[in-house]
Amino acid sequence: MEIEVLHRERLSALGNLAATVAHEIRNPLNAISMGLQRLKVEFQPTDDQEQYSRVTELMLGEVHRLNSIVEQFLSLARPLEIKPEALRIQDVLNDLATLVEGEAHQSKVQIRVVALPTLPPLKADREYLRQTLLNLILNGLQAMPDGGTLTLEAKTSKHNCLISVTDTGTGIAPENQPRIFEPYFTTKAKGTGLGLAISRRIIEAHRGTITVFSEPGQGCRVQISLPNTGVEV
Repeated sequence: MEIEVLHRERLSALGNLAATVAHEIRNPLNAISMGLQRLKVEFQPTDDQEQYSRVTELMLGEVHRLNSIVEQFLSLARPLEIKPEALRIQDVLNDLATLVEGEAHQSKVQIRVVALPTLPPLKADREYLRQTLLNLILNGLQAMPDGGTLTLEAKTSKHNCLISVTDTGTGIAPENQPRIFEPYFTTKAKGTGLGLAISRRIIEAHRGTITVFSEPGQGCRVQISLPNTGVEV
């Protein structure tokens, strides 16, 4: 309980800091973005038009990436407004599998969806649940640089719906496992360390839990447990 209290206090402090920093960063980011768009449209170079367009597009892409990071920071400060609705979790998993099909193919990863069509409906916030699962799926793909299998599974257990994302990748080192849900902790070169922290916050706002099972070299399974309210679709 003491660890949980410290975790929540740290999240609150980081959220307040994030709100302040994000406010100060957004205005110059917007100015840079508008300036680049004007450069791209209104100021044409006399030579090497292709290179000019490529560089401005690259810079705009980096501005958008920074803005995305700012949005992630802000998500730590904003209260989550959960809007639950009746969902067919098997449809959600199939839609996400289709969404990342191209990236999975490039990474030589096979995606399997294991979910019976008779699963009872789940009451959850569609966008927040999709955001969480998509983050877990992308993490799984990145953990398999040499290819593998990503399994998206949903099943019921007593009064809960269990959703898991399992990869056959590199796994998580034992010393890192206790820290993976900490904000800003990451082992990725370009990661922000916010994805899993935000995912945990979303699932806990649904009165659920999120757990990671992993061994080095044996892949990783992330399991979400959400209360199954037996709603009708």
